[in-house]
Amino acid sequence: MDIDLKYVFWIGVALLCCALISILALWFGSSVEELQLFAFPVFSLGLFFLLRKLKTPSSGLMLLPLGIWLLMSFSAFDFLTFGNSRGMQISHLSDDPDLEEVRVFLRNYKKFERRRKAAPLNFLDRDLGLNSERESWLSNNPNVSLLISGNSRWLELFPRSDYLHLLSNTKLSIAGQGNSTPLVFRNYVDPGVLQESMLVKDRASGLDYLLLKGPRSVALPTQDQLLAFSFISWFGKALNAGNSAEELTKLSSENESEIRNAYSLKHGVYLNLRRIVESHGLWASNTPRGFISYLLGTSFLLKYHELEFMDELDLCVEKFMGEAAARVGQYENPELYVAIYNNAAVGKILSTRQDDIMTHAKNLLWKAANTRGRDGRLVKGTSTAYSNLLQLERSAAVSW
Repeated sequence: MDIDLKYVFWIGVALLCCALISILALWFGSSVEELQLFAFPVFSLGLFFLLRKLKTPSSGLMLLPLGIWLLMSFSAFDFLTFGNSRGMQISHLSDDPDLEEVRVFLRNYKKFERRRKAAPLNFLDRDLGLNSERESWLSNNPNVSLLISGNSRWLELFPRSDYLHLLSNTKLSIAGQGNSTPLVFRNYVDPGVLQESMLVKDRASGLDYLLLKGPRSVALPTQDQLLAFSFISWFGKALNAGNSAEELTKLSSENESEIRNAYSLKHGVYLNLRRIVESHGLWASNTPRGFISYLLGTSFLLKYHELEFMDELDLCVEKFMGEAAARVGQYENPELYVAIYNNAAVGKILSTRQDDIMTHAKNLLWKAANTRGRDGRLVKGTSTAYSNLLQLERSAAVSW
């Protein structure tokens, strides 16, 4: 069948337009998806007229993909990333009024998500500049496990308020609720800090001690985008696994402590958090991984205390809190620094009654109680450590 050369010419023009669009889009830094969005209708129209000239019955079907393209082109970005108030959300960034940085970040994360089967991340079209606004929004959206804010260089990650309950799979006893909180804590600890602390009972002495939840958020550098994506995905997967009702499956490991660790926390929680801690790269700050080590240590502490695994409790304090202390500096994140040393000390107290270990716990609590920020002031959480010191004195486990 003869083909009119003018139609061949127009097909060539369509392909040339596609090539020009691609070159211009690449020059201005557009993505492959945007190239497809612009080039598809040009090529499709050319193919449609060619098939129509050849009197091919299927030529009319070309109108279907064109219609789909028109529908998608009205809101290509919004349609793909908005409107899902579940899982992980990233809101407006403080240094990005035109949303250019967050769009690029999301577009690159979507590519990472497809390649690595990462946890999905959605866009929240809101400016949550204040911590109180973030807290309020998270409390009103219980299906959201992680809210991301901050700026384009340092993201602030806000997990849902009950994340320690999700990760440790335990029922937390929150201090400040009811009259069961010992008087020493009500007298010395700021009420706001008390509401964010957890009561644990030392079975040997019968006394209560306070564990700190730590900072409400952690700063994540984005200089190495692959590391940032991996951190967000694994942390999100751990929170989602903690929220899941699925029970653990047995690990194919010969390491008995690894198996017991994974059974004590939910399988997905443990493995995903360990991936963050063990990840290698050019971290601009070690604090994010220190935060995860702290979460693992505190989660295991709560779980082992509940199960009365005293030997494992002491080992988890040594391993995970030691990792956290090595990665978090006093001035880089003083609230996290206090929480690490306070919780490590409480773990020591709960695990054994040996005098040398009690002395070590006392030293850790003194370090936490005297932590000061760059301005020279005592930071949030120090009064909790001091109150635990008073409880330790009452237990008569240490000679003062």
